[in-house]
Amino acid sequence: MSIQVSGLYKHFGQFTALNNVSIEFPSGGLVALLGPSGCGKTSLLRVIAGLQRPDAGTITIHKRDVSGLDIRQRQVGFVFQHYALFRHMTIFENVAFGLRAKPKATRPDETTIRQKVNRLLELVQLEWLADRYPAQLSGGQRQRVALARALAIEPQVLLLDEPFGALDAKVRKELRRWLRQLHDELHITSLFVTHDQEEALEVADHIVVMNKGQIEQIGTPEEIYHAPKTEFVYQFVGSSNRIYAADRGYTFTRNENALNKLYCRPHDFNVHTEPQEHGMPVNVVRKLPLGNIIRLETYSHAPQQLVEVELASHDPIINLIQPADEVWLVPKKVSQFA
Repeated sequence: MSIQVSGLYKHFGQFTALNNVSIEFPSGGLVALLGPSGCGKTSLLRVIAGLQRPDAGTITIHKRDVSGLDIRQRQVGFVFQHYALFRHMTIFENVAFGLRAKPKATRPDETTIRQKVNRLLELVQLEWLADRYPAQLSGGQRQRVALARALAIEPQVLLLDEPFGALDAKVRKELRRWLRQLHDELHITSLFVTHDQEEALEVADHIVVMNKGQIEQIGTPEEIYHAPKTEFVYQFVGSSNRIYAADRGYTFTRNENALNKLYCRPHDFNVHTEPQEHGMPVNVVRKLPLGNIIRLETYSHAPQQLVEVELASHDPIINLIQPADEVWLVPKKVSQFA
């Protein structure tokens, strides 16, 4: 089921959360809405769900205009960051809730409800916890219950608002992999909100980067990371350094007023212990071992600013560099924006 929004505006007092947003989400895709706090990603998700009404614009789900409908009429499954499970209900009853809340004319009989809930609990690998209560489950298990409950009503689309934000890093990584596998099985059109770049790059088919209520770029994870269209996208997705050069030969200078402003990823530098014709002289401040990489925190001379460099931990030059040493950085790849 494709989702199309056109000309969406949403204001909260003087704050503009959505500023003329138009986009089409493909049927069967798993799309991440990525951006910093306050960029509009959660507002866009909630407007699509029907939890908030836009000030202007239309929302179409599978060619049906749902702009004036509430969430119950849109056939949307919504998963909240903090689960929103009913504490007084068992896991089975939580998943069954949406089915039992349907109007009598469309409500399944008890046998059908029981069969469907059991199938969903098997799908999320929690059938053995059906008689437990939410307080007896881990955070990751509660989030899987919330997802099963959202799927119980057979939604046209699945919307997830920072679904793993309340979980620790290890559980979050496990659930990201699990969500990707589940989506590959079900192929429900799904949108999830995140401010975690790694999460978006790892899980999504496509990423929508938002900033100040507008869309900065739409693309595959590869396009977003390797071919950012704007300065904001480059800086927000992945680590980056801003450097200044007088020409495309990377002749570095102190005069910021007549410079090209360039961007370079920390892993896109060659590091030399001897002066280089087109090298940027920097002083090493810290060496940080981070597993299979070593991060160098350095300060440039022109102008003075922090420049981060990442090298493979087995790179032989690592043993030649100590804090306070002067080294020369030569960019292998840079990006420049108008």
